[in-house]
Amino acid sequence: MDLENKQQNIAAGMKRLEALSASFDRQSLDAIANLQHSARVREQPWLLAGVSDGMGLHTTLAAIDAGVLQYGVGVYYEPEALLKLDDDGTPVSPVHYARYQNALALEEYAKQRGVEFEVLFADIMMAPRRGLKGDVKEAAPAFPSKVKAAFERVRAQAPRKAAVFIDSVAFGKWISPREGKEPIEVPTIDFEGRVISTRTKSYHPRGYQETLDTMGRNHAKLLQAMVSFDWLEPASLTAFFTWAGGSQNVDALEGVYGRGALGDAKIIAERDVTAFRLSHGLTYGAHAIVRLPAFLSAALMAIPGAGLFGMLSRKVLSEHGVYWDMPELSTMMLDKLFGPAWVRENPISQIELDTAEILHMDEISNAVEEAHARIADYRATQSEEEKKKPIPVAKSRELLEGLVPADYTDILERFQPDLSGSDSAKTATPA
Repeated sequence: MDLENKQQNIAAGMKRLEALSASFDRQSLDAIANLQHSARVREQPWLLAGVSDGMGLHTTLAAIDAGVLQYGVGVYYEPEALLKLDDDGTPVSPVHYARYQNALALEEYAKQRGVEFEVLFADIMMAPRRGLKGDVKEAAPAFPSKVKAAFERVRAQAPRKAAVFIDSVAFGKWISPREGKEPIEVPTIDFEGRVISTRTKSYHPRGYQETLDTMGRNHAKLLQAMVSFDWLEPASLTAFFTWAGGSQNVDALEGVYGRGALGDAKIIAERDVTAFRLSHGLTYGAHAIVRLPAFLSAALMAIPGAGLFGMLSRKVLSEHGVYWDMPELSTMMLDKLFGPAWVRENPISQIELDTAEILHMDEISNAVEEAHARIADYRATQSEEEKKKPIPVAKSRELLEGLVPADYTDILERFQPDLSGSDSAKTATPA
């Protein structure tokens, strides 16, 4: 990439980062800066996996804005085919290209605020190569050497050496139900707000195991690698993000998330964190399982049925005054991670941010059932050819009336990022 294009991409990413920064509650950031462990962690080196989008990006920005992240390395990875440009210079995938721009801008954003921060494009998945039957054909690759070298550099600069590690990687390679279950067809919404039909893949042993590797087993491998590098000490803190409503509740999206490859992967990681804590106590620090509600994100929208679920959930929780989006969730997470409320000594204690979702899960599930029934009744009036097409926005809005926020199409505009960085274009926050 030539320098001019790089600067244009940084400018586009910076506009989104500044918009995200403005979305944080300043009192919450001030409170984080004064928490029990904040004075210590601002002198520790941070490693953040998955910083180009979603909760990883929000958490990184919140930590920088609160002043608790002063030394760090951020890692992101996108399939390179999705970062390519068409012949006319248009990105193949605007959403993925926006993530790339965010990552480019993040290093500059940190630098402007006096933070020693390096952002790397690196695949941090320590997953083995598997055969068609799911058997291991080739051992997992080692921890990426360039990430290790970068973290050693920033660790040398930090006054304290114990690592702070935030794992926000979401990379489900194969979305399917468990073995013996048929693929699931379920309605959802696209980025334009149209109701569309989506379908999980059929169970395949290699694909299923590869999702367990990337979204489940990888976290424990990263922790073990950090132990071998002597990065983890009693003052270390780590966090793994999970959606408890999906992975451990099967009343919604059963076979898609719960009792499927995605949910099974999260359960593996949660078990691994608990086992690590039971085995080592606080020898290698405190290790949090962060249980999140379903919030709208690009990752959620990519899961069959989940975009609609997220919008239905948002409506229910908003009516109860307990809907929290990524700006609120990221600051709440940091508040608990560095504050006194989370019981570090208890190996099964978790950082609970999904209490409201679980409390109102029956109501959310009823909304999902009602939405599916309305859509099914309408689809029954269509020809087989029409059933395959998206339902126009006007009709989709009619079918979902009262179940989703009235401005749901406006909410989805965050997934249509301005890639130009020009002041005349509309600014959209990253998904």
